[in-house]
Amino acid sequence: MNCDDEFSQCTKDVCSKANDEEKCLKSTSILSMMVNFENCQTYDQLQNSHCNCVASEDVPKERQEILRKFYKKFSPDSVDKVEGLAKKADTTKKMANLMGKLVRKYYPETIQKIKDPQQEMMEKMMKGDEAKKRVKVEEEEHQDEEDVQEL
Repeated sequence: MNCDDEFSQCTKDVCSKANDEEKCLKSTSILSMMVNFENCQTYDQLQNSHCNCVASEDVPKERQEILRKFYKKFSPDSVDKVEGLAKKADTTKKMANLMGKLVRKYYPETIQKIKDPQQEMMEKMMKGDEAKKRVKVEEEEHQDEEDVQEL
């Protein structure tokens, strides 16, 4: 599953739990569209800015440290699992899958929601369009009422 598919599935899962599922799906579809316009540049930049390159021989120790920090923050009672999990996550793919599972398991605490300035701009534009439509409908309804009164 690529990141676009995973993002899409994640947004569907989140929206299925929302009070207004339809509104949530509209918002996430706008966000998906914006991500596609951007061609993942923001994602790539953030990934690179948080990348911690280490020598090959230090990778197992670094993975163990990452897991230890995660468990200390989100599940302190489970820190004793770190060594065993780090040994099992002995490849980049296994570590990535493990971290993905851990983030989902301890969601929503593990996700820091930050409003993207471009998303905020798009939402304002969409709200502006919706407000204009409501005003137009109200004006038409008012005109219909006046027309009826004239009859």
